[in-house]
Amino acid sequence: MKTKHRWKNIKSIKLDKKSLLKHSKKAEAATAKHAHKFIIRKITNLTNIRQYMVIWLLVVGGLIAATTIQMYWTNRSYQKLENVAGGTYAEAIAGELNTLNPIYAHTNPERAVQKLLFSQLFDYDEYGRLRNDIAKSVSVSDGDKSYTIKLRDDASWSDGRPLTAEDIVFTVGLMKDETGELGSPMRDSWESITAKVVDKTTVQFNLRGTYAPFLDTLTFAILPSHALATVPKSKLRENIFNTSPVTSGPMKLNTLRTVSGNQPDIHKIAYMEANKSYYRGQPKLDRFELHGYSNQSEMYKAAKNHDVNALVDVPAGQLSKLPKDFTTVSVPVNGGLYLFLNNDSPILSNKQVRKALLIGSNVPELRSYLPVGTPSLSLPLIASQLSGNAKQVETKQDVNQANNLLQRSGWKTKAGSPVRVKAKQELKLKVVANKKAGYGELLNTLKSQWSKLGISVEVLEFDEQSGGESFAQAILQKRDYDVLLNEISFGSDPDVFPYWHSSQANPEGLNFSNYSSKVSDDILASARARRDPVLRNEKYESFIRQWHSDVPAIPVAQSTMQYSYLGKSDKLPFYSTVLPTALDRYSSILYWTVDTAFVYKTR
Repeated sequence: MKTKHRWKNIKSIKLDKKSLLKHSKKAEAATAKHAHKFIIRKITNLTNIRQYMVIWLLVVGGLIAATTIQMYWTNRSYQKLENVAGGTYAEAIAGELNTLNPIYAHTNPERAVQKLLFSQLFDYDEYGRLRNDIAKSVSVSDGDKSYTIKLRDDASWSDGRPLTAEDIVFTVGLMKDETGELGSPMRDSWESITAKVVDKTTVQFNLRGTYAPFLDTLTFAILPSHALATVPKSKLRENIFNTSPVTSGPMKLNTLRTVSGNQPDIHKIAYMEANKSYYRGQPKLDRFELHGYSNQSEMYKAAKNHDVNALVDVPAGQLSKLPKDFTTVSVPVNGGLYLFLNNDSPILSNKQVRKALLIGSNVPELRSYLPVGTPSLSLPLIASQLSGNAKQVETKQDVNQANNLLQRSGWKTKAGSPVRVKAKQELKLKVVANKKAGYGELLNTLKSQWSKLGISVEVLEFDEQSGGESFAQAILQKRDYDVLLNEISFGSDPDVFPYWHSSQANPEGLNFSNYSSKVSDDILASARARRDPVLRNEKYESFIRQWHSDVPAIPVAQSTMQYSYLGKSDKLPFYSTVLPTALDRYSSILYWTVDTAFVYKTR
């Protein structure tokens, strides 16, 4: 077939090397031309405009940054830094924390835990005024001797049981301690008062006589009858309730833990959390830790390590041991620091000698060894407790007059001797204080002042940590002193009967001067039996005049609570102009905070 050999008709292709080389050179030239035009020239142009690009980028970056800052500060103008809910607050207090049962609470940490865990009929607000807690209303009848109190019906215990009038009557029964098995320190105060249940939310108190400050006594911690009524009183001290109680306060216990149990260093922590079912509202804090230290040096280590947010009542001489980021403030408390002059002492039974000690003392100099801002005091109570004319008028030092009084009292100077003598007896006084209070420098200055009057002064700072008896057992109950430097607490009401009435001049009483005056006794007994505030003021003003005349003690300063806390001076967790007692700082515990954040303004 003809088609079979048709491929032979195709012309053979011959490779022309010269032509191929020529076309390659043309392609190379064209490629180089395009590369120079579209790449090399562009790179050169970019290099030329580099400076302009950098400036442009900086301008754009600056505009973005300015816009961001403007938006930030515009937002901030609608926001403010506020305390916010949440977090853990930890307080350190010197003293042992062995029991959480209010009946046995006697150390500062134990009393502090009591305030946080248990409810009361009444407590105090941030201005020191009595306010309702469990109590809802009060009616007084039978010549001011019967008090009927209606309770709120939304209070409950941590185990879910309701808090009722039965719990209050049960607690009063424990405080009265009629069997004597508990050894309650409140037994005498409640002996003449009866309490009875009217109904589930009503309790009635009946008194033998009118007692003006009665409502102030209803600030005791209420205990749960359903948890303790079946426990024999003789077994109550060992009951599990003391370390794991059923509670009703703003905080509830998580656990009580011993961090170090080796004597003499005991450190216990009560871990508490907010009571979400608290009848006055849930606290803002999530948790609260209360650290009890038997060794104060361990407190300062805790502050240094920021294990705690605050320390309570660090002695003025120890404040330098705290970190610089802690702030310390002095909060006035209704109490006083006095030099109690033992009227039963052979030397101090003479009123002229007591007057000589008063006017021979430079009290402002003594007060300079106390924390900065400590208020002065010249009365047997706090002036603000009265609405009358009582005023603080501090006695000025007059060494010459003091020496004349001693001379006229028979205490003569003796040639060659710095100490006065009377009937061959030297004028020698034993001045005592509790060492843990840190009054060492003050006592040495007092010794120097009185030495110039011809008095030999023996200073004793009793050390409870040395073992043996407590300060109360060894010194206060035995009245083993001529002069006692000690602090007393008045509370909210001006009734100072426990401190100055002669019936309280006994080992269990608080009349540390052993002061006895028929005039003062009559006034004090009458004042506490009058509910009319005007009449009570008149009574106490008369008592103050008699007290000044008799000089049973030398006032040094109003009490203060030293509160050292982590943060700036405007970050104190509570507010108060004055506290009835240091423990009343917790009156605002619902609003304590530890954290801050920016929040939008509402107006």
